[in-house]
This record gives sequence, C-alpha cells and structure tokens, in this order.
Amino acid sequence: MQTIASTGPSIIPESQQYGFTPNVPNLNPMGGNTLNNYLTTNHGFVQDTGINHAMARELQKLKDMISSVPGVVKPIPEIVDGSHKVSRFAPPICDAEVPKRFHIPTMKLYDGTTDPEEHIAQYRERMEINPIPEKLKEACLCKGFGSTLTGSALKWLLSLPPYSITSFANLVNLFNNQFSCSRKFERLTSDLYRITQSHNESLRDYITKFSKESLDIPNLDMATAVEAFKMGLLKDSLFYDDLVMTPCRNLDEVRTRALRFIRLEDDKRIQERQIGSSKQEKQGSSFKNNKFKSYHRNDNQNVHAVDQEEDDEDYPPISEYCFSIDNHELILAMQNLGEKARWPRKNDKPSGTKDKSKWCAYHEDFGHLTEECIALRKEIGYLLSKGHLKELLGRKKQRTQDPERIPEKAPAPPANAQVINFISGGSDICGTSFSAAKRHATEAKMDNGERPIRTSSVSEGKTITFDEDDRINIQDPHHDSLVITLFISNHFVRRILIDGGSSVNIIQLDVLKKMGIPESDITPRSSVLVGFSGETKKTLGA
Repeated sequence: MQTIASTGPSIIPESQQYGFTPNVPNLNPMGGNTLNNYLTTNHGFVQDTGINHAMARELQKLKDMISSVPGVVKPIPEIVDGSHKVSRFAPPICDAEVPKRFHIPTMKLYDGTTDPEEHIAQYRERMEINPIPEKLKEACLCKGFGSTLTGSALKWLLSLPPYSITSFANLVNLFNNQFSCSRKFERLTSDLYRITQSHNESLRDYITKFSKESLDIPNLDMATAVEAFKMGLLKDSLFYDDLVMTPCRNLDEVRTRALRFIRLEDDKRIQERQIGSSKQEKQGSSFKNNKFKSYHRNDNQNVHAVDQEEDDEDYPPISEYCFSIDNHELILAMQNLGEKARWPRKNDKPSGTKDKSKWCAYHEDFGHLTEECIALRKEIGYLLSKGHLKELLGRKKQRTQDPERIPEKAPAPPANAQVINFISGGSDICGTSFSAAKRHATEAKMDNGERPIRTSSVSEGKTITFDEDDRINIQDPHHDSLVITLFISNHFVRRILIDGGSSVNIIQLDVLKKMGIPESDITPRSSVLVGFSGETKKTLGA
C-alpha cells in the first residue's frame, strides 16, 4: 500500500497544542445535536467538559460564523442539564430561603414603556405589606422583582450574567439605566402657561384640565401657578375680571371663588337649552315627536298651499336634494318604508273647487303639483334626518335593470273624474222602488210619534260613526245598510252598498266596463254564489 505524503507544512490543531483532544459533537447546523447547545458561558460547565477558555473562544467564533451564513436556519437552542442551578444573583441572595408567608405583590406588569422609577416605587410600597424578617428583606426584594416584569423588561432581566446582582440597590441601578429612555421629563411650574381656555370651553372644564396638569409638577410654585391660571382664562370672562381686581394666593382659593361663576354658567346653559327646545317645537318639531302618528294640520292651514311660509324655510325644494330618481319613483320608495313614512289626509273641500289640471302623488288628490307640495318637502326632510332615502341621493346616472323585469312605475296623474252610478237591488221589507223605501222610513218615524223631517244631502268627506244611541227609534226587523261613494281609478263610483248581512264583495261587470277596465285584465277565478232563495250564479274572476 502506498502512502501519499503531504507536500505542504503540517497543521497542528490548537487543541493538540494544549495537550488534549476535545470530544466535540457533530457541528452540522441543521442537526439536532448542534454547536449552539454545546457552548455555554458558565465556568462550571467548561470545567466539567474539560474545555479550557481558549478552546471555548474558538468554538464561539465558529458558532458565530455558522449563524452568519445567509439562508441557514438558526437552530432552536436547547436547555442544558443543570442550567437551573445557575442564578443571576450572588450566592448570599441566591442561597437565602424565602419565607413561607411571602406573597408576590399584585400590580401591573412593567414592559419597559413607562417610567421605571414609578414602577420601582410601587413595587417597594407593595412589598411592605409582607411580613419579611430584616435579614431576608433584600433577598426577597431581589427574587420577587422578576415576577413584576413582562415583555422586553423580562428579557433584559434574563439576559443578565450569572451571579452579577449583588444587592437590590445594584438591581435598581441596572434597571433604571436600561430603561432610562422611558423616564418622564420633569415638568416645571412655568409649563402651566401653555394651558389656555378655548372659546367654547366652560370654566368647569378649564379648571379640571389645569388641576390635572398641575398634579404632575413635583415642586409647584403656587404664585406662578395662580398667575398662569389667570393668564389662561378668556379675557372677556367675568372670572378673569374678578381675579384681576382681587388676586388669589393659592389654587385652592381659586377653585373656591370659581364655584360661583361655574354655577352662573350652568344656569345660563340650562336657560339657553330650554329656549332652544321651545323654539324648535314652535318651528314644527311635531315631525320628530309624532313619527308614527297620522299626518294632520291645523284648521287655519291649507293642506294644498304652495306658497313659501316663514316656517318652511328649512325645507328646500325637492329638486335641490339631487335625487337619482324622479318624483313618482320617490313616492314608491317612501311607500316601501312602511310605517316610517307618513301620509297626509285629503282636503275636505269639495272636488269642484280643486284645480283638476294639477295632481299631487303624495296627497293622491287634485289641487297642486307634486314638486310644489310643501307637506312632501317636510316629510322628505324628516326622513333624511333619520337616515332614510340617503341611498337615493347623488347625481342622476344610468341605472342597470334586468331586461326581463318590467320596471315598476308610479300611477300617472288621472284625468277629469267620471261618475258611475252603481245601482243595487231593493229590500224585501221596504220594496223595490225608491218611493216604497221612503214611505217605509216615514212610517217608522210616525210610529214613534215624530214628524218626518226633510233631510239634506250628506256632506262629502265627513266622518260618519254609529253607536248604541243610533239604534233608538229603529223599526225591527230592518235591512238598513250604508250607501257610500268611493273614488276608484279616477271614477266616482256612487251608491256602493255596505251590507253587514252579506258575506261577499261583489262588483258588477258593467261597472268595470264603464271604468274602462277590459275583461282581459280580470283575473279568471270562478266561484258559485248562492242566494237566499236558492238561485246560483258564477263569477267571472277576481
């Protein structure tokens, strides 16, 4: 076997120069048994493994080189057996036995962002409640301090070298130096000149703000503080004039004298609030207080008025809102709100006095145009103040619609109304003619000793109610029913019979034809109607 000799100089490892060969584990940085776990700064561990300080320095350099290689994942360090025996406290403190009744104080954990001196002061005061013997007091202060730290402060404490803390004073000095950047700057009394009273700030709020700032000044000069308080007041305030004429000696006297002016300001503020609320009620705040009530107006107001009044200045025309839809679609949007929107009643005036050329979709009546309706302007202003209809505000733009969906449209303004007389059959008791019914009513009154009185026609639009008193002087049996006139689809349909003895609602085909409704628009739905005498008829639809 041939032996290949090295032509270069021989390299003797540094470990052999010191007379031993160390048992170095696998140095693969990706392996489980890594160099990071092998090295430690504990002198006892170095002696136990037989590695001297020179070898430890060389291994540390090698570890740093491996950690600096780009792309190499730094291995997770493992805890070495026996590391719990190493303490950051010196042996006198480390070997001291903590009393059994010792309790860690409950306080906010320090993370390094607040004043360190304040944390030390709170810690020492809370430790005073523990019954600790004098000879063990310093050891307990040192060992319990780590339980009040968290975050970066706790990491700093754990990074201290072993056996480096010799006393509690030494620990406090290291702690204050480490977190000195978080200390509060000492404030001077002259800093109070920066505190001033704003224009809308009350005297009560200014005194509270000034007192809070003065508490942070350790050596407060009372004369300077009083002068700074006076200079921060509004120059047109009554309290400023009072302090100029009669100066105060300390802040306590300032607060005592300010109490009279604070009461005066509070009283004026209450009076202004009451005056403002009463004025708001006079200007029509009923829209806010009567949200779900029906729409009513006073008798001296015209529901169809279009002239601008003083109380209507806060309600601009509908066109100024820049709705993205027209007025008829706006009425449909209000109908979708349900009970959140209110609807006015129609005018009580006869229909002959109304302008049939103007139609209001909000009132559903003639007399004025929709865009001129003051009641609609007020209702829109109220709904917008409650957060409704805001999604419809903005510039008019092209709206995408489903081609298969027929767009919903508001009903167009009707033309001049027509009159249809819906004639119903007569009564089995009174007869079938009008004269027979009139003669029957006369006989009913004559039986009760009354003279027949000529009655006038019923006024349009009036509410008619019946109670138990109306049943007096009525001849039984009777089939007296209520006959009314309704405005249906731009037609006045008269002589509509409301009969409590009937169980169906019937409208004749001839009436629908006169209203201009063809038979093709009738929904086919056939049902059989049976009369009292047994005859039957079928309906065309519903």
